[in-house]
Amino acid sequence: LAEAAIELRQAPVELSSVVAEAMESVQPQMREKRHKVFLVSGSGPLWVRGDHARLVQCVGNILTNSVKYTDPGGQITVELRGDDGAATIAVSDNGVGIAPDLVSQIFGLFVQSDQSLDRSQGGLGIGLSVVQRLVEMHGGEVSASSDGPGKGARFEIRLPLIEQPQLDAEQPGAHPMRVKRVLVVDDNADAANSLTMILNLTGHQAESAYDPKEALERAAEFDPDVILLDIGLPGMD
Repeated sequence: LAEAAIELRQAPVELSSVVAEAMESVQPQMREKRHKVFLVSGSGPLWVRGDHARLVQCVGNILTNSVKYTDPGGQITVELRGDDGAATIAVSDNGVGIAPDLVSQIFGLFVQSDQSLDRSQGGLGIGLSVVQRLVEMHGGEVSASSDGPGKGARFEIRLPLIEQPQLDAEQPGAHPMRVKRVLVVDDNADAANSLTMILNLTGHQAESAYDPKEALERAAEFDPDVILLDIGLPGMD
């Protein structure tokens, strides 16, 4: 894949929105395989210069691989942090893992392995090669690690941070977002947890409740600004 074939539309990008959009894109597959998904985000806003759509593609591609090679009911963790002038997006899982002889080749074209990846699933294809090229075009780097077959894998994307841009107050949408406390109420726990995760990732303070009694208790304690409420709850409308 030649760099000349890829056009980046670069602008300041806040990475929580990238991660949220990428996670949303793979939610149906995660839900189907009943994966437990954890989000770790201890940093404030992390800004990079890049192409939002391409960065979503990179993170989504890595998430897709984790979903593909993690058994039903498995665990996937997404971390977003900033340190030493760089932002790191890390995706780790407890899936099939990567054989030692494959780790150094994992970003090559059409990589397949009889040892740690099921050939019936088609190998890793060209996806990770595209991720590596796109990340490098953003001035960053991507790496993979694993303790071996059956012990899961971890992928990290590191991108250089930039200063938070100063938006023109006259521009539409330039006013800073007001952080809100949001209570998400839904007896479909997967739906509630997914929406709560995305809201937290985009800077709000969100919590979940799964039945009417719990929702009333959490509302009294949490004092939310907004409640996103399923109208079809059992036992109480």
